[in-house]
Amino acid sequence: MAKNAIIFAQNDERILKQIAEIMDADYVLGGYGPTKKTHTLIINSKLIADDLRKIGIYENKSLTVPFPNVPNEYLPSFIRGVIDGDGWVQKTGYVMNITTGSNLFAQGLLNVFKS
Repeated sequence: MAKNAIIFAQNDERILKQIAEIMDADYVLGGYGPTKKTHTLIINSKLIADDLRKIGIYENKSLTVPFPNVPNEYLPSFIRGVIDGDGWVQKTGYVMNITTGSNLFAQGLLNVFKS
């Protein structure tokens, strides 16, 4: 998130259009990154950026997000969601892979598996 802008990046352009429509925002979708193939939605609003920071949405979240405090009764469903969104289970054997840019999230997930 730039100082007063919110930047959403998503491969599925439809999701970005839904965000913009819900926010009743005038928007332009553009490419992002070296290949310019990832769609981005940029909303310039200091008020919205400040409100998002207040609820914990901040710059480079994917690199710094901690593992959340999930009640034990919901932990299996949360883990399934993490695997579904950011991981996969190999067809043969008992091998699972999860991708994250956040060391804090990875350490928390490792602790869950160890326990």
